[in-house]
Amino acid sequence: MNYEKLCISCFRENENEICRYCGYIEPYNRRKSLLPSRMLLNERYIIGEVVNADKSSIEYKAWDTKEERLVEIQEYYPEEVAFRGENGLDVNVITEENCNVFRKNTASIMTGAKEMMEFSDFPCLVNVYDCFECNKTVYVVKEYLEGMLLSDFIGSYGGKLDVETAVSAVVPVLEGLSQLHKAGLVHRAISPESIIVTADNDIKTGNFRFLKEASPYKDEDTTVHFSSGYTPPEQYSAKSKQGAFSDIYSVGAVLYRMLSGKRPADALERTGQDKLIPPKNFNKSIPDYVSISIMKAMNMTPELRFKTAADFKNALLGKKAVVDIDSELKAAKAESKKRAVIAAAATLAAAAGFVLYMLLS
Repeated sequence: MNYEKLCISCFRENENEICRYCGYIEPYNRRKSLLPSRMLLNERYIIGEVVNADKSSIEYKAWDTKEERLVEIQEYYPEEVAFRGENGLDVNVITEENCNVFRKNTASIMTGAKEMMEFSDFPCLVNVYDCFECNKTVYVVKEYLEGMLLSDFIGSYGGKLDVETAVSAVVPVLEGLSQLHKAGLVHRAISPESIIVTADNDIKTGNFRFLKEASPYKDEDTTVHFSSGYTPPEQYSAKSKQGAFSDIYSVGAVLYRMLSGKRPADALERTGQDKLIPPKNFNKSIPDYVSISIMKAMNMTPELRFKTAADFKNALLGKKAVVDIDSELKAAKAESKKRAVIAAAATLAAAAGFVLYMLLS
């Protein structure tokens, strides 16, 4: 097969400047930091157009010649410390210190990808098909999805969604997380940028680069992902317990954003004196039980959040009664204060009675 005649977007043969099938116009110059168009990676994948690039990786649309399907390939390429070798393929790292971090991260990515391959048939998660080392770095092969990030979807609706749409968007996320949690895994990077709304209006959770086994304490070498407003407080600590409750916080924050139109306050800002405003204050159409559920999921104390993703889902669907923790705590404090006042008054009364008794004796 002559790959040079392939459109790098739809991978059908095309000899025109504009693809006659999909209308793609190929750029005249491709950046040197990118893999060459139409190269055969790992003797199987034809590299196509770039679909996304950030500071840590480059994602390409590609054609799987073995399975004959479109895929998305994520190449680990930390742009601040790496550069493309003279052969146009190898990913080289600037310093030895960077090399050590690079190796640890590639190993972590490989581990996470292999773990996600066990969930390749679950409909709510982005399927991971393959992972391998090549060109001195690591590649993860995932299913290719037409659609948009949830953050863009929210923007397309003016920055706020109605209750039915918002809840129906997070239910599949919670279902996918339930499967991960049952396997002892924590996502640790849930945000509007890790959730995809497909062209068929399905919801898929992706961005598994920060996947980690749930354990009492984080390893020192674990890469931590921070997304202001969505990262739970325990992920900011060097040694903090993490678990399903960490992802539950993040999903609550995503739902808060969709319904209120506001990014929730960052967990660090809430430390000490928590002033998180309930989402219902911004949107009166939100049912009380949904607003209370969100606040419970985003509680700063992990033990006070929902125990499982399934519990959170059932509360949002009205299948599980949920208690307003903040109101309960305030009531408990008020009751405790009331009892303290009564006890103090009783003590004073007893003391006064004793004094009076002594004076009259």
